[in-house]
Amino acid sequence: MQETKLQANKDHHLLFRDSTCQYTGLWNHPTTHFNSKGVGLLVHKTWSKYIIETFSDNNGRGIGALFGFKHGFRLAVINCYFPPQGSNSHKTDFQPLHEWATAQIDKVGGMIGQLSDPQRRALAGMVLPVMPALNSLFDKVLSIPGVADVIKPTIDTLKTKLAILTA
Repeated sequence: MQETKLQANKDHHLLFRDSTCQYTGLWNHPTTHFNSKGVGLLVHKTWSKYIIETFSDNNGRGIGALFGFKHGFRLAVINCYFPPQGSNSHKTDFQPLHEWATAQIDKVGGMIGQLSDPQRRALAGMVLPVMPALNSLFDKVLSIPGVADVIKPTIDTLKTKLAILTA
């Protein structure tokens, strides 16, 4: 979820708290400037029991969850809202969020060396089918004027890490 514009005292209105709601909400918003920033993740309740860590940036722009499964398998989901180029917040928020997101990707990437051969094969089996879609998304992002210069090094690094996963 992007641009939640969440107020700290309004969290309880976002999801039903009874047994009919199938999701758990994870939210990040700044402690000041409510009604301007905020991101969230909705996690199906059958998956929420596997969350072993949540993390967020300090500015209400990034949030993530690390899931832990059998045999040491880990899955990280990271959600970032990069403000549009030309906006006032782009000038101040882009670089810190870019650095935070890169650090999270590096942290998750560091776990790859801990995988056994069967775990690597299983991970490659999940990553390979989505690579064409990811490459298409990377191409779309890189075609946005002014974005390629800033984000291309990160995308290149991510592509290298994904190639290692699928080898």
